[in-house]
Amino acid sequence: MGLDTTHGAWRGAYSSFSAWRNAIAQAAGFTLKEYRSPYSNSVLKYPNIDSFDLPPTAAMGDWPEPPFDPLLVLFAHSSCDGVIHPEHCKLLADRLEGLLHRLDDDNKALTVRFIDGLRLASSREELLEFE
Repeated sequence: MGLDTTHGAWRGAYSSFSAWRNAIAQAAGFTLKEYRSPYSNSVLKYPNIDSFDLPPTAAMGDWPEPPFDPLLVLFAHSSCDGVIHPEHCKLLADRLEGLLHRLDDDNKALTVRFIDGLRLASSREELLEFE
């Protein structure tokens, strides 16, 4: 079991998606925040976006207007549910493309695949769905 998205953007373990998202956050200058899982004694990390005023629907991909940094669409998003709207797909793809030079080869390959999926969804004016 893991995360699959439409348009071929992602297919893999939730933990891999989380690690990739953290690598993107660090490449963009965001800090990571630690969180102790209530289900195990493990400490998880995720992009620290607590200081941003996010809409309550952001985790499902619903934004009343695009955030000032398109990466927030990715960082606030649920890792197992929701959508990214076509207009956000293009903005997010452009922002991720600008970070490619800061990523190691593995994360760069994952990012290129995600960008390709975002661009495909945007070009078709379709939702990129998290399943």
